[in-house]
Amino acid sequence: MLTMTKATLAMTTAEADWTREGAENTIGFKIANTSAVCAVACRLKLTRTDGTTRILPCHYNDNYFSLAPGDTQDVEIKFDEVDRKEGNPKLSISGINVDEKELTIGGLLPVDFDRVPGRTVRRMTIQFTNKKMRVNNITSGSSWTLRVYDMRGRVIAYEQGIASVTNEQVSLAQLRSGIYVVTVNCNDEIQKATVTITR
Repeated sequence: MLTMTKATLAMTTAEADWTREGAENTIGFKIANTSAVCAVACRLKLTRTDGTTRILPCHYNDNYFSLAPGDTQDVEIKFDEVDRKEGNPKLSISGINVDEKELTIGGLLPVDFDRVPGRTVRRMTIQFTNKKMRVNNITSGSSWTLRVYDMRGRVIAYEQGIASVTNEQVSLAQLRSGIYVVTVNCNDEIQKATVTITR
């Protein structure tokens, strides 16, 4: 496969469609194989503005797909608004016989996530001590949701509750050794951290 003729991929529209609902961004588009050979193992990658740091967690409805000549694939990518603090992300596609190319994303402008109009800034913080995660500076009586993702972007732990005090504590003792991404959503304010667990 490494000696296959190069395939060419293109979006069927000038740019991807980008929308946001609450703190969730969705990028949707259709990709087509415009060449006469199969495009093998096409891989999508969403990165921060620097073009190198991958956005994790990031959910793709499909990835590492192959396209026959003339075939198309509908793609939908979801990621958190907190990952746009430095500006709009970059989206690229490559494959075994497809040279990497950047795809054009249109739609929303960069925003400072801590300065969304009408939003109260609580400046939540996350601490990890003794296999427990502590969320500080939340409003008593507010609802919170915690998700733990593995490095493939899969949700492997989920908890939610109502804050009785200005901080909440959650045990991570059930997780195996590894690197995880934790997100906490408290009244639409999101805080995100990466944690390494060793046993």
